Amino acid sequence: MRVRSAVTISFLLFSFVSHTVQSQTQRYGNEWINLQQTYFKIPVAKNGIYRITTSELRQAGFPVSTVNPTAVQLFFRGQEQAIYIQGESDNRFDDADFIEFYGEGNDGTQDSLLYIPHSAQPHKIYNLYSDTTAYFITWRLDGQAGKRMDFYQESNTSNLSPEAYHRENLLISNIASNNFIGMSEGLMYPLGASGGAQHSYYDFGEGWTGPEIGINKLNQRRIELENPVRTAFKPQLELHLMGRDHRQHFIEIKVGSSLTANRLVDTVRFSYQNALLVQREIAFSDVSLDSNRISVATISRGGFPNQPDDVYSLTYYRLRYPQRLDLLNK
Repeated sequence: MRVRSAVTISFLLFSFVSHTVQSQTQRYGNEWINLQQTYFKIPVAKNGIYRITTSELRQAGFPVSTVNPTAVQLFFRGQEQAIYIQGESDNRFDDADFIEFYGEGNDGTQDSLLYIPHSAQPHKIYNLYSDTTAYFITWRLDGQAGKRMDFYQESNTSNLSPEAYHRENLLISNIASNNFIGMSEGLMYPLGASGGAQHSYYDFGEGWTGPEIGINKLNQRRIELENPVRTAFKPQLELHLMGRDHRQHFIEIKVGSSLTANRLVDTVRFSYQNALLVQREIAFSDVSLDSNRISVATISRGGFPNQPDDVYSLTYYRLRYPQRLDLLNK
């Protein structure tokens, strides 16, 4: 009896020590927060460069009269961001001083944690719940400086040959965020059944997408390419498709320079409520010479012969193409 008791106590002690070690190594995502510092939340819904003036800081309750601007920090998703502060060299906030930073609206990057497996997430271009992220501005209390953007200045140089083009990434969303018809419900089990059960977690094919498109219905979009360089590499077309029912899907993809897309690029097949990413190279002959526009069309022919119906949706269009650099003399 004494031996059994000793073994039990030893096992309990080992379990306690193991749990303690695991607790010390586990990360909760809030390790970046210094509980001695004060944080001001800045909501950002659109990608761009943002400026916060001294007056705006003061109105928000930021103690501009006592904080050294060199100590200011900005955090986004737990990482300190490099910022620019005009006039911080005198160690005080003057009325003409300001903070500038590059901010990004919300996307689906963090939504992947809701899916099992994480790879089931159909895309990351749109968040399931909100288009707004949160940036947090604070200031260090240890006398150290916050992270800053590098500053570089060069004298004007003449007789340089301009770059012929850069790679433009044109993304056109087909998502209607205020209409729940654009939310695909995900897989139904058993697979292929017209009715059934779904997982309680986010699954394959579940997320924001475009409106439903029925069988034999032409879905077409006219897209303009700005300042394309036709002598460089060929454009790359990307389409994100989502199945919206329990059937097999057989989709034709067409492009063309006229108002109606008439050149068949490819036919693709996929199943049920799954997502499919299609990437194909197209020719500049598919882009009109007068308006630099291209028509992109999809049409479902059904997954099987005599299939009476089929429903799918298109989440977004993406065109990567060579674009002439033109800053419009700005």
